[in-house]
Formats: sequence, structure tokens, C-alpha cells
Amino acid sequence: MLALAALAAGPWIARAQPETVIRSTTRLVEIHVVAEDSQGRPVTGLRKEDFRVFDDRKERPLALFTVEGAAPEAASGAHPDRTGANAESGYSVILLDWLNSGFFDRVRGDDAVRKVLKVFQPRQRVALYVLGMEAPGAPDPLRMIYDFTQVSADIAGAVEDPLILPRPGIADPPGRFDARTGPGRRAVSAEEQLFDWNNRILDSVQALSDLAGRMARLPGRKSLVWLSTGFPITLQGAAYRDEVERLLARFNREDVTVHTVNIRGLGTGAGGYSDTLVEIAGRTGGTAFSGRNDLAEGVRSALEDMRAGYTLGFVVPEGAAPGMHQIQVRVGRPRVALRFRESYRVEP
Repeated sequence: MLALAALAAGPWIARAQPETVIRSTTRLVEIHVVAEDSQGRPVTGLRKEDFRVFDDRKERPLALFTVEGAAPEAASGAHPDRTGANAESGYSVILLDWLNSGFFDRVRGDDAVRKVLKVFQPRQRVALYVLGMEAPGAPDPLRMIYDFTQVSADIAGAVEDPLILPRPGIADPPGRFDARTGPGRRAVSAEEQLFDWNNRILDSVQALSDLAGRMARLPGRKSLVWLSTGFPITLQGAAYRDEVERLLARFNREDVTVHTVNIRGLGTGAGGYSDTLVEIAGRTGGTAFSGRNDLAEGVRSALEDMRAGYTLGFVVPEGAAPGMHQIQVRVGRPRVALRFRESYRVEP
């Protein structure tokens, strides 16, 4: 009888026992580094001992070292092997920024993407987004046009969609601050233009941050190729420095490298707000292409950036303070410049 009672109670006892939970406290920070010579060409052949990594100015031992396309060299067997397709592919988002670009700039950007993807096959998966494309009933200015694919011709075909091609009817109204006023055009007051700029800047920052969030869970290397004329950080007394700093922190936290292509081209000078484009690219480890008319080359080189580089990794020590931490990477070779993200985040 006692045995029968124990047998009947067995399933209840088993259910009542707490589940075993295994948690890993090892936090590996990966840093994708591109080494270049004075001509901007990739530097190959660097070894693990050539690099030094600093976390808030404190040097950390390298727990992971990977040459892109080669097997990783890790200090401990605790970290997963990242060789294979995952290490060699990655993900890139091409963003056509119609919100911050005039009609002719949009045409140049659209044409550059189409030219590149018709003849160039990226190694990574590529997706296409448009910022600011008008669509009835779509309050979100950020729209995905084509999801990640390794068939570049599919993206090129999507760019030719009539709904994406720039139209003069959706060009931004001219204003006294953008030097597009002229004979026969309606005069726009300073107040109207400032209001428009404020909305565009805040919408742009929010959309770029949302895009970084969408890319957060993608494995391997991630990059954003942002075709735009940019937006100002300071405008008639209004400063957007805090918003831009939060945006940069988001890109670095999600480990997204930003490459910018200023679609204003050379015909009208550097044009646009190239300082903003240069800063966002530089502080995320990307490249800034500006002041040139061969925009297709800027798009191609940004996509090709996945093909070269190194991945370094260090373990965050126990007790590290929550929040953003600064990263610095040095190389023991003369005349070699490095590109890498400037920070990472420790979650509470």
C-alpha cells in the first residue's frame, strides 16, 4: 500500500522539483577590424601578436583572433568555431535615403545601386530598404523593399520598380537653407524650413536606430550602406548632438558597420552634410565616400568591405559596470590604419 502511494505521488514529486538552469557568464566582445595602408588598400598577413586591444584604456588579452575566410585562433576552447559559411557571408543592408535627398540626388543613388548589383555579386546576403518613400497609409518612413538574398540581380530588379524610382512630385520643397530656391518657385519661410528639417532629422535618427535594432540578431558581420546627402547636426541654434550620439551608440552596441555614400556627387561640390556622414561612418568602423561622381564605385567598395579584415575578441571581466565602454585597437606595424567600432555595451 505504501509502495502504491509512493508510486502515485511520483509524478507530482517529479513535477514539483525545480528545473536545472545553466547560465553562462562569459561575455565575449567581438571587434571587426579592417587594416589599410596609406592608399586605402587592405593589409593582409597580420597576426594575432600584431594587435593590442584596450577596453576603457585597459589592455585585454585576445581570446579570439580570426582572419576573414580563415580558421579562428582562440586562446581558449570555450568559444565556438566561427568558420564556414557563417563566417564568410554576413549581412548588408542598402538604404536609399529619399528623405534627406533631392530629386536628382535620388536618381544618382538609384542608378549607382542598379549598376553595381547588375555586375557585382556580393559574398554576403543583401537587403534593400528605402527611407522616406511616400506610401498611402504608411506612417513609418522606413520600408523594406527586398529581404536578404544572395542573388544581387534580384535587388537590382527591385530598384527598377516604378514605386521606388524617384519622381519629381515627391521631391522636398525648396527652402532658403538648402540653396534650391529660384525663379518661379514658391518662397518658403524660415519657420517652415526649420520645422521640416527638425522632423526630417528626428525621423532619420529614429529610422536608422530602428534599422540597427532589426539587424541586432543577425549572425556574423553586419553592415549598412547608406546612400544619402546626410542631415545637419546643428541647425539655426537647434542641436541634435545627443540624438546622434545615441544613434552611434546603438550602431556600436548592435555591431553594425555603417558605410556612407554621399549621392550629391562632385558636380555640385562635396555637397550635402558630408561631415555627418563622415562622422557616423568613421565611428562605426565604416568608410565615407564623398565628393566623387563614380557613386557605383562607392557602393561596390562598401559591399566588398566584407571580404577583408580581422575579428578580434576579448572577454569582459566580471563586475564590469553596465553601460557603454570605449574600444581602442592598435597594431604594431608602421603606416597601417585601422577601422573598427568605437564602443560596446554591458547590459545590467
